[in-house]
Amino acid sequence: MGAGGESGRDGGGDSGTGAAAGSVGRAGGAAAGVSDAGRAGAGAGGSTAGSDAGGSAAGSDPGSGGGSAEAGTSGSPDCTADSECAANQPQCNADGSCSACTSDQACEGREGKSRCSLGLGAFPGQCVLCVEASDCADAATPYCLERACVECTTHTHCTDPSRPQCSGAGVCGGCTTDVACDGRAQGTHCVTKDGDASKGQCAGCTEHAHCENPSPECGADHACKTCTGKDACSGRAATPVCDVSSDAGFAGKCVACTGTQYAGCGSAPGGSPFVCDSLARTCTTEIKASALACEACVSDAQCAAGRVCMRTKFGAAETGSYCLWTQDAAGSSAPNGNCGAVRPYIIGENAWQSVDGATPTVCKSRVSTCQGQSQFSGASCSGPTPEGHAQCGAEGAADAYCAPFLTGHVCTVPCVSFQDCKDTRPGDDMECKQQTLGTIDVEVCQFQ
Repeated sequence: MGAGGESGRDGGGDSGTGAAAGSVGRAGGAAAGVSDAGRAGAGAGGSTAGSDAGGSAAGSDPGSGGGSAEAGTSGSPDCTADSECAANQPQCNADGSCSACTSDQACEGREGKSRCSLGLGAFPGQCVLCVEASDCADAATPYCLERACVECTTHTHCTDPSRPQCSGAGVCGGCTTDVACDGRAQGTHCVTKDGDASKGQCAGCTEHAHCENPSPECGADHACKTCTGKDACSGRAATPVCDVSSDAGFAGKCVACTGTQYAGCGSAPGGSPFVCDSLARTCTTEIKASALACEACVSDAQCAAGRVCMRTKFGAAETGSYCLWTQDAAGSSAPNGNCGAVRPYIIGENAWQSVDGATPTVCKSRVSTCQGQSQFSGASCSGPTPEGHAQCGAEGAADAYCAPFLTGHVCTVPCVSFQDCKDTRPGDDMECKQQTLGTIDVEVCQFQ
């Protein structure tokens, strides 16, 4: 065979080999989607065929919509930044999901709600205005309540006297309860009465019970003052009576009783009322209208009819309170306008005052006292000496003497006439006689 024949055979063999390789390339390309067979073809024909087959396979697989292309479409993330998340789940996580916040970073740029509410409090995991008072910069709302800046969280934060109460919403307003007024300089009681100009404000009092002596009455201005009537003291068990006298020690105070108001003092078993000690303003067990002339008394009401409890004197010395006839008292044994009719109380006195403030003309002893007259012939003494005389009559007053009587000594009183003595000798009016008593001669009333 000639050289040309060999050459042709060699060329044909290569060509066949390339075609086979191209065929493998097409199969591989179809299966794997890559053009490896095209790259393996040595001959020109094989190279082209392999390349075409591989390219066809590779071109068709990616466009078929399988595998990774489908995952990208259905699994897109919820967020790529915190700002894309809703207010109730403000934080964007690494996996593209939104959730409750875990730090303030998730709350940046959210219209002032720059703090993350952590824990179990209000709005957990959400962006809020504040979590503590320092987050509240506005002077009008300096406190944090339920994650919002408010005017107050306690009543003490409300300093405007017209708005002393902090509401549950953190707003100051008019008071509705005394609790809002605790410790307030303007008063610890809340005015709640409709129509009152001070309604909703704290005040010193809103009822009489809020006030105590010496200022037991709550005035229209809600300040405590002295009482002017019974209402201020009504309901006070120990002091139910308002003293409207001019007595500096009791005027305007609530007291247990007065000389004219003693119903609260009770009564004796027979029903007769007990009277008040008019000077002490305390209840007693002395019975109304039970004391006769020159008997000790604590109230005008204690004296029997026609008599009054006078604050007596002997000279300038005060000698106690005793019932005395009033000169104008009428009756079979009364003065009936003439004190001489009720010996030994024959002198009228108009300068004294009763324990309840009355100033009638009364009938008194001319040269002695009620103490001396009450002791006449009834009280024992040691003898006609200065010491014995001092044992009779009012203390410190020369209104009585110690005189012999039978086997002992008893008290008597001085006299000017028989009228100064009790009627011990109705037939001869010789009751007043001069008598030597120790070292002195003196006219004294004689015993029966």
